[in-house]
Amino acid sequence: MKQEDDLRKPTTMRFSLFWIGLCSGLAGVGGCAKDSFVARRAAYLSIDSIGMVTDYIAEGTASHRITTLWTEVNNENQGVYELPALFPVLVEGTQSIRFDAGINENGTSSTRSIHSFLEPILSSADFAPGDTVRLGTLNTRYRSNATVLKVEDFEGVGLNLVASTRSDTLLYRTSDSALVFPFPGEPGTQSGVAYLSDADVLFEVLTADAYFLPIAQPVFLELNYWTEIPLVVGLEIRTAAQTIQANTATINPNSGWNKIYINLQSEVSGYPGAIDYKIFLGGLNFEGRGAKRVLIDNLKLVF
Repeated sequence: MKQEDDLRKPTTMRFSLFWIGLCSGLAGVGGCAKDSFVARRAAYLSIDSIGMVTDYIAEGTASHRITTLWTEVNNENQGVYELPALFPVLVEGTQSIRFDAGINENGTSSTRSIHSFLEPILSSADFAPGDTVRLGTLNTRYRSNATVLKVEDFEGVGLNLVASTRSDTLLYRTSDSALVFPFPGEPGTQSGVAYLSDADVLFEVLTADAYFLPIAQPVFLELNYWTEIPLVVGLEIRTAAQTIQANTATINPNSGWNKIYINLQSEVSGYPGAIDYKIFLGGLNFEGRGAKRVLIDNLKLVF
């Protein structure tokens, strides 16, 4: 009967008795002082934007599409945040901060990752509960041990992107200010353009140069684009026995200049005995869809 009476006691009473017993048992290790259950006030960290710094002659444009920051404070992970960012941190005093620049591989948000060839951004700040540390704009750059190969920026003599034998149209330079990729402070005055008539037209270009690319590590193709048709991007892989065209990513049509990071690692590593690799881009326009245009610029390989 006593057992049934105990079970009928109000839940709040049994809950209180539980904590009294628990705190008594913990008396030797600090107990359950009231202050132990008071929530800590957070400090806040604010970042407005991020920029790139490059050696334009050697590394090409500083344009980027960094979408997220992977954050550590005092070597503890604080999460991944889209920019601009404002988030709480449960620390006080002077703390070290590390940010790693995040990108959407192959243009999709489902494959967010750290760009492994960009320098981490290191800083420190003094945190106080309730205060906001404002870091404004942060800058990153390519790592000193990264290889950055300028594939085509349309500013030199000749073109490293040439039409394939089955392409129905060519790639030209344009200096039309309404079409050229703009980036403040950089001297670029030309971009690549292809025009596709209102017919069944294949556009396909590949690099005149062939490249030797490392296996089993990321290999990024970076490029700016503005396309009115879907574009397939990939590698033409030359082996001792054959030449293979391996598609990597599809770029969807858009309404203005954008940037994409295409990871070629799977295609490179899938053919470890390859002699060399060429980059290709291609797309189709079908009759009845109207004339279309493709604009590209600032292609480079980073590994």
